[in-house]
Amino acid sequence: LLMVGVSAVTPLRAQTTKPEGQGPFPVIVILHSTQGVTSAEKTWADRLSKAGYVAHIVDSGGVNKDNPLAVKYRREELAKAVEKLRQLPYVNPDRIGLLGRSHGSWVALASLQEEYAKGVSSGLRAVVAFYPLCSTDNWAADVPVLLLLGAWDTVTRAGPCEELAARQKGKGLPVRAITYPGAGHFFDMVKDASGDAAEKEVLGFFSENLKN
Repeated sequence: LLMVGVSAVTPLRAQTTKPEGQGPFPVIVILHSTQGVTSAEKTWADRLSKAGYVAHIVDSGGVNKDNPLAVKYRREELAKAVEKLRQLPYVNPDRIGLLGRSHGSWVALASLQEEYAKGVSSGLRAVVAFYPLCSTDNWAADVPVLLLLGAWDTVTRAGPCEELAARQKGKGLPVRAITYPGAGHFFDMVKDASGDAAEKEVLGFFSENLKN
């Protein structure tokens, strides 16, 4: 594996991990929570690169979730990152995925909204959103979305996301929600049945939509 400490995205801070070989590989952009880049994002990057994807962590630093502009700024960062990634010789520009955690999931889902989708949607084939805030549903992009939720999550409750998934499916959009019993916020980093099952779901989902 080749770890690049700073990506070609300027002036954004980022970390890119690629599989061995020349590619081109599918790429998955990882969007962190309000805590910034932690070992969790690096764990996901390692898992994804081992599975044959370029994993690109966009480092937005610490995020103030109460700042109404935070999502807007992060959506713009995401669009710039995707634009740069498409130009890399080892990236397949037609096979792009997003993986967001908490606030990063909010950003990933917001990027599907009509007014922002143009900057990200070309080549976007799959979105994984771990325990997002499901507050908007005016999505324009017809992209498969997987919502992974914790039944015991008191930070971002599962109920609104389950309702969002039902509404989007009613519109004919490919959205699926999985709620894990007994799981709380950040459950994907807990080594238990929920965390293990979520990892398998993510890898299977990306394989289905980015490789096939």
